[in-house]
Amino acid sequence: MKTNTGLRHKIEHRIGRQILKKIHLSRNGTMGPTMIPPVPDSKFIDKLPGGVLEGSNIQEKEHQDAYEAEVKVYRRLEEMKKNYIVIHQLEFTHEHYSAFLKDHLCNTKRCKRGQSDHPCHKEPKQTETECDFLVMGQSFVAVLEVKGLRLQYTDEDTIKLKGCCESAFLQRKRIKELIHSMHSSVRIFEFTCFPNIFMDDVEGIYHKDDTILFREDLESIGSKIDSYEDDSSLVSKIVMENLRCSLLGLWCINHEGEWNLKKCSLTYCIKEIDQKLRKALVTRKSVDEQKSAKTSKSGKRRKEKAKHKKYPINSKIVEAPQLLKDRLKINCLTQDQLDVFNCEERFVWVEGIAGSGKTITMLGKIIDIILNKPQHRGILVILPGIERCTLIRRHLELFNDITGCAVVTYNYEGVKGDTSSKVAKAQRNLMEQLRNTSSKLVLLAIYDTHVYDDDMYSIITSFDYVFVDDYQALVDKLQIDCFDERTWFTGHILSKGLLPVLTNGSKNKTSLWILCDEGQALHKQINKTAASNGFDLSEMCNFLYGKSEFIVNFWTSQLKNHFSVQFFLTVNFRNTLEISALSSVIRKYGQDTDLTGVDLLNPPEQEIGHVIRGPVPVIYLLKEYSPAKLVMMLGAEVRKLKESDFDRLTNEDFAIVQHSTSNDFTFGGLAYMCMLKGFDITHISPLLSVSAEWPAAICVYQFTSPKKSVKLSNGSTIHVTSSNFIPYLYIALSRARVYSTVIIHSYRPNECKITDDLISKLRQRNDICRLVE
Repeated sequence: MKTNTGLRHKIEHRIGRQILKKIHLSRNGTMGPTMIPPVPDSKFIDKLPGGVLEGSNIQEKEHQDAYEAEVKVYRRLEEMKKNYIVIHQLEFTHEHYSAFLKDHLCNTKRCKRGQSDHPCHKEPKQTETECDFLVMGQSFVAVLEVKGLRLQYTDEDTIKLKGCCESAFLQRKRIKELIHSMHSSVRIFEFTCFPNIFMDDVEGIYHKDDTILFREDLESIGSKIDSYEDDSSLVSKIVMENLRCSLLGLWCINHEGEWNLKKCSLTYCIKEIDQKLRKALVTRKSVDEQKSAKTSKSGKRRKEKAKHKKYPINSKIVEAPQLLKDRLKINCLTQDQLDVFNCEERFVWVEGIAGSGKTITMLGKIIDIILNKPQHRGILVILPGIERCTLIRRHLELFNDITGCAVVTYNYEGVKGDTSSKVAKAQRNLMEQLRNTSSKLVLLAIYDTHVYDDDMYSIITSFDYVFVDDYQALVDKLQIDCFDERTWFTGHILSKGLLPVLTNGSKNKTSLWILCDEGQALHKQINKTAASNGFDLSEMCNFLYGKSEFIVNFWTSQLKNHFSVQFFLTVNFRNTLEISALSSVIRKYGQDTDLTGVDLLNPPEQEIGHVIRGPVPVIYLLKEYSPAKLVMMLGAEVRKLKESDFDRLTNEDFAIVQHSTSNDFTFGGLAYMCMLKGFDITHISPLLSVSAEWPAAICVYQFTSPKKSVKLSNGSTIHVTSSNFIPYLYIALSRARVYSTVIIHSYRPNECKITDDLISKLRQRNDICRLVE
């Protein structure tokens, strides 16, 4: 077989050299490895049910364990400090391999010609071999094969371990032959990694083999690889550059000889992952069905497999109804989501964790009413925020494709007069807006919560269906509005608006659905922190908000008591595995630290709904407040996401969410920098961000820990510090679906024990977050 010089030139020069050039341009003076691909890409994304595994789920679990082992190594290599290029999952065909090594020997298992060496006889498009990791330095290449074996402490362990080592040896040998065919003098170091096995659990013979790495060896794998760099190496820079080009090109080209350079781009990976999350493509079956649909639509012929493909089974995840597929492009739901969608009860309370699909389920329900119940008097959707909120704008775009939709606002900010007159004017303005719209679907952006007399009840009951999304944000705003005791007598959205719909249920025809996540309620979480420092409930309320906390708790309790139908959504579909797992840790920690029984709604714990990987979230913890440093850090993040030569995020894909209690000029400096660079970035405050609206988000907030001396009923005085760290961190992380960075400034340790304990816990979880101090 002759070497295909044309194919080799394509791989090395047309593909690999272009990738290498873009890698050099994207470094921009930064240090650290370039990961190819920038995000681990798993094919086995199904979340398997707990308990005993059966049927196809057993094999699926084995695949997931094997890939999880690779991800552990990936994360360790990602932490290296030098400018290496790391290739993950290098796989190529017999044809591609032969372009570099023409007369190679057979490597086919159970070959009919026996065990003796003979020329390879694979088909051109057949997979030749694969390599888990290649680390390319300035003067060497490290080859790593990863095995996900877990010891069961049976007699079979020895046989399985030996088999894994032999299999890895043959794979490494194949890759070494390939690299030496490119240049024979390149130094190659090779390893077999067992991330799930401790050294003490295996026989001593394996301890003596320096090419075998166990779980504890991964801690120092970076320094081990660093030691191989040799400035006195005889291998020239040109040789190493050509080698990198060849290996990068082999990684990028597929079995059909096609390639896409964007696969090397972080921003491209973010958008690809985001498409899966937005469409709820969270099972292998749903992914394959979409690929099949695209293939059929494009007119390409699809190869039919001889055997019916088997998929893992999880009864908690079901196929979405056709209406949601057509209108919302959603492919999968949890069984609990489907139950909510199918519910026909009049008063429904939906409690769900961030990313559990509360809003998606609500949107599906609204569309179902529009299309299948056209005789209704109208649908009112109450959303905390103001009309320019991104989420409201997107809802408007969605509904306008189906029916007429209007946005009205309730906001007395800027209205002159005392509180009572402001509320009255704002309410008259709201009624005028409603009179001027002919739409039967209305989005009410409610920024202020106080209402006047019973006018709000009349407005709400003029609609057949009322949905309140992100109720906890509405309550947070109510608590702020209740600071001024003079406003108590005017009433508020709970007492004069929502509750009368329930108490007068026999006198109106309005259905009321409330969607809530107490885990995102700032007032409840901050109160937990204060309570754990020694307050009882009444003293805690006086410390934080005066009587406003009592008002919020009392009326929410009154409201919730009228809902006989309650659903709990606990599975996260919306975020990557890393963001979901980190949010789950923070959420559970916040619940575990509730020492007083302050919780009113007892929010459910968060479950992971899929195994779709993403970048590890980064949390910057800055002790000082330095506008210059903040602008520099934000600028670095912006460049990473907006200056890619492969692909770029648009303004729709990326946002900076800022919360600060200080009158700083961080955004002014950032806005000026963005203007000079020609970037267009969404700047938004947390009040206008109530959901994960972007693939990528950077959240900036100021750490605060209010202190106060409080005189207790027994005459003694205590000093108490509360903190907003837990709720804001939870909310900040969940604003992004794929790429999340949180910058916390003005952090003061040793002031709030709960905050310090959580930070200590996160330091130990570098598998799901990177804490930079």
